[in-house]
Amino acid sequence: MTDRKGARIGVGLALVVLALPLVAAWGGARGPFEVTLNLGPGDAPYVSGFTSSYEIDDRVATHWTTYDAAVALPLTVSGGPMTLSYRFARVFPETAVVEVLFDGAVVDRFECRGGRFLERTVPLGARGSTPVAVAFHADSHERQNLGLKLDWVRLAGTGRVTVRGSARLVPALVVALLVGLHVLAGWDLRRAALLAAPWAVAAAFGLLCDPWLVHRLLRGMVLALSLFGLAGVAIGRMLLARGRVAAADVRALAALALATFVLRALAVNHPDFYYPDLRTHARLVQVLRAAGLAFFRNPAAYIWEHGVWRTEAYGKTYAFPYTPAFHLPFAVIPSGYDDLITAMKLAAAVLSTVPMVLAWAIARRLGAPVVGAALMAFVPTYVSRLSFAFLPALFGHAVDVAFLFWLAGNLERIRERGTWVRGALFVAACQLAYVSGVINISLFVAVLALCEAGLRRPAGGRQAVAVLALGLAGSLVSVLVYYRDFLPMVLDVVSHAARPGALAASVHPVQGFLTVAYARTRDFFDGIYPVLAAAGLVVLFRRGRGASLLAAWLLSYLLLLLGRARVPDVFLHGHETLFVTPLVCLAAGQALATLASHGRAARAAALVLGGSLALQGLAWQWHALADQLGNAR
Repeated sequence: MTDRKGARIGVGLALVVLALPLVAAWGGARGPFEVTLNLGPGDAPYVSGFTSSYEIDDRVATHWTTYDAAVALPLTVSGGPMTLSYRFARVFPETAVVEVLFDGAVVDRFECRGGRFLERTVPLGARGSTPVAVAFHADSHERQNLGLKLDWVRLAGTGRVTVRGSARLVPALVVALLVGLHVLAGWDLRRAALLAAPWAVAAAFGLLCDPWLVHRLLRGMVLALSLFGLAGVAIGRMLLARGRVAAADVRALAALALATFVLRALAVNHPDFYYPDLRTHARLVQVLRAAGLAFFRNPAAYIWEHGVWRTEAYGKTYAFPYTPAFHLPFAVIPSGYDDLITAMKLAAAVLSTVPMVLAWAIARRLGAPVVGAALMAFVPTYVSRLSFAFLPALFGHAVDVAFLFWLAGNLERIRERGTWVRGALFVAACQLAYVSGVINISLFVAVLALCEAGLRRPAGGRQAVAVLALGLAGSLVSVLVYYRDFLPMVLDVVSHAARPGALAASVHPVQGFLTVAYARTRDFFDGIYPVLAAAGLVVLFRRGRGASLLAAWLLSYLLLLLGRARVPDVFLHGHETLFVTPLVCLAAGQALATLASHGRAARAAALVLGGSLALQGLAWQWHALADQLGNAR
């Protein structure tokens, strides 16, 4: 009877949670309201009869209409009075005669020419339930099928605004997917509904205040959760069935990863969020689509030709050895330009949670507390990298941490043939995943060999040789597969770096080690993380498990910082902060857990410290994103 009662409570709670966004979507927001479509990134689902791409000039995004263009939003408005506004330029000297229609009726007619931006506002009066649909018809003699260069279109009024059509179901579908994914991960229905309840409440509140913003924030979320969420849960259940992971870990990781992904996806989906490198990534996808396999026969030529991927070192300009591993899946999946950018952003938000899951697994293998993995949801590193659109770096970092996790369980058997081969392939995968992996992983493997020689006696020498050979073999594979075309550039840069006077010839400023170390620590970890990490590393080293791996991880980071300081032309794109963030979090988590084990007062102090790190991390994440809002205003 108790089980039946619990099941009924779970079903009832789940229905309530799903009903919240559904009711709010049908109810909508009471005015006054202001609905704005800022033409530029993210406008593709709502426009027709526009040119294929938008333009961004001095941070102002615009989009050209053709002679017959329309803007249709999945919204319904009612009440009033209302006004329709738009900001535009004509640019051409030829006069255009423009008619503007709202809901199929002409509401404005004017003539314009020249490059000055103008704003017009027309009254619409009070209306019954009306879909938001605006059309622009232009007639001119420039004969290029270009009407107006639109900056934004805005509808304002005092009535009610609601989402309409299938858009009404999207918030509830997102909540339903969250409930279902938690259930599949092992949570009972009641707890799954409780875990999804905050998102349902937030969606309902948003729909009652600004349904247009909620709709924009949730773009692509149903597909992303369906695809990546189900894949993650399926992997967790498979590992659970094989006895590789505990059921409690699967449940906890699912809850943590889903919450982290949703927050980061909502952030990068904000209609005002934009960073120029997003277009660079889309451009590389387009190059791959056009070139096909020919790209891989001579990648340096394509990189050089398209100019964006060039780098300067010691006074010369080179084709940057940029690897398109992150971009390949998007190159083979047909999609429009704007959908492509949205898909890449959401995929990167998913990738940013992978190191957190792997850090949890590394902690289990090393016998460390998993609280460090939870800290990775709050540390600002990952949202900072998302805000700068370092999407390939996030992909490469996920592969790097997977390699570190593999080493944590296989380093003892590295001289076995099968293990050695898999390790060499892992090195190649890390280096091919992103260009920073060439330096980071090569350096890490070399330092790991030294640590094995020094810490593992009497077999340390044989271990070191196996590790070095593994690294060399993996590097050879990555060179043969891709980097062979960039060897002349690499040899030239290395020869310049080795010459006397190289510091003076450096394109980028040469600095002291402590200056760089302080700046990188301040920007990503502030003052609490280094202290906690240092204390936690002492505990982890005393425990002895994975000592050479941890030592190599830490020493590699310090050497990468030294390279960034003294040889910046070579080490500038090392992404060393990404590389070390899981180690910092794991060590800080160990320090917090050790402190909490020393009595009630110490446990309270650990909770205060952990809470302050979480709050500070969320604040820093917001600042990282806020810095990019308005880049395409």
